[in-house]
Amino acid sequence: MAINSLYSKNKYDIYVTGSNAFLLSADLDRTTYIKEVYETIVNRDLVQKYNLPETQVLRQLTEFLMDNISNLTSPNKISDILKAHDVATNHVTIGKYIKYLYSSE
Repeated sequence: MAINSLYSKNKYDIYVTGSNAFLLSADLDRTTYIKEVYETIVNRDLVQKYNLPETQVLRQLTEFLMDNISNLTSPNKISDILKAHDVATNHVTIGKYIKYLYSSE
């Protein structure tokens, strides 16, 4: 007989759900876990796959896109904003990185 869930009368429900069991554990630092997943995906899928030299630009770009998910923007606007924050880049690089993010699996 498999265990589908565990219940504690205290303040936490802990569900055992296979690969997501660690994520749902009450003792987990979720922020750390999500950051580690993000780093793994970005490094494996983009930096290594496309041999990207400018990881700071990619990090700043992904943070900007996540923070502005509902806003319309363009590679030119993003490039200008990142330059204003002392990130050396241009609209061509931003456009390529957005294409890579879009096509990552």
